[in-house]
Amino acid sequence: MLVLRFVVEQGMTIDKVLVVTFTKAATEELKDRIRGRLAEAKRALDGRTSVIDSNVLDWLANLAKEMEVVKQRLVVALLDIDRAGIFTIHGFCQRVLHEHALESG
Repeated sequence: MLVLRFVVEQGMTIDKVLVVTFTKAATEELKDRIRGRLAEAKRALDGRTSVIDSNVLDWLANLAKEMEVVKQRLVVALLDIDRAGIFTIHGFCQRVLHEHALESG
């Protein structure tokens, strides 16, 4: 829900979000849950609310933004979900060291 809120409320692109966890299994679960929550919110905006979590419906009902902007942000996030920064602690550290090898010595 936090990633959904950052994407929709703050207009943050999904590739700017960093989610770190302990295990590879937890990483995969988080990817699925984040993708699912984004898709769930989009389905709710499309009017398909039969199997939507009530927390998502209540949250969407309280948004003051234009629904078209919200929908567009969700579409872009779903398209770019594979670029989301969801890592194990070890994986994130390896990525930073690889991308910033000269700065890290």
